[in-house]
Amino acid sequence: MSSSVRRASAASLLILSLGLGATIQASTASAAPAPASSPGAAQVGAGWIGRQFSAGGYIITGGVADPSSTVQAVLAFAASGVGGRKAKAAITWLKKHFDSYVSPGGVDEPGALAYVILAAQAMGDYPTAFGGTKTANDLVRRLLDTQRTTGPDAGLFGSEDPTYDGAFRQGLSLMALANQGTSNPAGVTWLQNQQCSDGGWEAYRSDLGTPCPPPDPDAFAGPDTNSTALAVEGLVAQKAVDAPENADITAFFESAQNADGGFGLIGGSSQSPDPDSTGEVIQALVALGQLDNAEFTQTGGTPATALATFQLGCSAKADQRGAYVFPGEKGPNMVATLQAVPGAAEVAFPLKAQTLQPGLPKLTCPAV
Repeated sequence: MSSSVRRASAASLLILSLGLGATIQASTASAAPAPASSPGAAQVGAGWIGRQFSAGGYIITGGVADPSSTVQAVLAFAASGVGGRKAKAAITWLKKHFDSYVSPGGVDEPGALAYVILAAQAMGDYPTAFGGTKTANDLVRRLLDTQRTTGPDAGLFGSEDPTYDGAFRQGLSLMALANQGTSNPAGVTWLQNQQCSDGGWEAYRSDLGTPCPPPDPDAFAGPDTNSTALAVEGLVAQKAVDAPENADITAFFESAQNADGGFGLIGGSSQSPDPDSTGEVIQALVALGQLDNAEFTQTGGTPATALATFQLGCSAKADQRGAYVFPGEKGPNMVATLQAVPGAAEVAFPLKAQTLQPGLPKLTCPAV
């Protein structure tokens, strides 16, 4: 997957971001919550995102149009229930400009395809005829066509090297297909087989006979929260998590939680939390029906309170309020905000078609 679908920070490269037995009843949170009369964290976060849009209906990064951020903005709007006008403008723009994003260099990337499919579904659009009726506009078919059918990685989506994003893109792909009403047993089996014995997932295991190393933030090795969160959402969407597996996954997240309630990338509690990882784990816990599990209330707080510490409030400049910051960086961080807002909304992907309020809420602050 290209860097447009992954994320990085100055501190370190952040790697992004179960069919047998009795199936548990786990919510996929397809309905986003209605915004409160006084906007909450997710709504003001989405409001900040919307105010970063260009007049053309997309986000600009480094002076150029950024389809990756734009498609994730649509999902943030859909998760928070606001920003309807910006979301519609973004979908209109994406219909004309998605191909360079989903197929850089002429090779379709499943993670990017899945993101666009998920955004289209959340807005009630048609991913099988996205922007037209040609074969190239059937994003679902294009996603399915990337799936490997032979070799040791049969079932994996995408022909490119999965070293850094295998479980992540697989989870996204399974979510997108499940939301389309399509089961994918081969994809589920591949992802199930990738799970580590501690309940988490690495980005990719090339040798399933070799145990996963324990989480080690210093060596940047072992199962990570981002891969695990997306794998969980994909498997839950496919109705492929059973009770024992749910317990194993929950135990992994418990072991990865920081004392303040948040989560870092590598699945060890010694790593400082970040908003991206914390937001993604919240979504996974929602999918598993475990967000309210008392085991995730630490002496320093909960996942929700930890996530809130990264959001800029009334002490920030007016044009920064609602955005999330990334540790070690100053000011708003777009990627952190895009990935934190759905967690702040406490919803899991995939989302069915949403009805969004049109505006962009702002944080209400007392007059100085």
